[in-house]
Amino acid sequence: MTLRQILLITITAMAILFTTDCGAEGAPDDYVVNPDQHNNAIKARIDAGALVLDVRTPGEYQSGHYPNAKLIPIDELQQRLPEIETYKNKTVITYCASGYRSRFAKEILSKAGFKDVINGGGLHQMPR
Repeated sequence: MTLRQILLITITAMAILFTTDCGAEGAPDDYVVNPDQHNNAIKARIDAGALVLDVRTPGEYQSGHYPNAKLIPIDELQQRLPEIETYKNKTVITYCASGYRSRFAKEILSKAGFKDVINGGGLHQMPR
């Protein structure tokens, strides 16, 4: 490996570690990599059997949703955790309209003991 390659890898790693999403989500714990990496990682988890959890309102869900997504609105999530208990040790991917509510859903699930929760962001950010 050349010095140039090492330097490029180091710079790339630092950029990933220190770049956070300050957009609509306002989530300091959600790192921005790039849209392709985000979509590839999420798609791989979905293909492996992850639960896709839509935390929007029923009206938003009816107007369009991710295929096979389970709807549990964010304001009902705490009370409806038993419905998804079987995913505690599996991957759960949350999404909403912009990523803001899905960030809070991720926090609720993590605090409830769910081991692998990913904020998928907004519906438009989910892989197709």
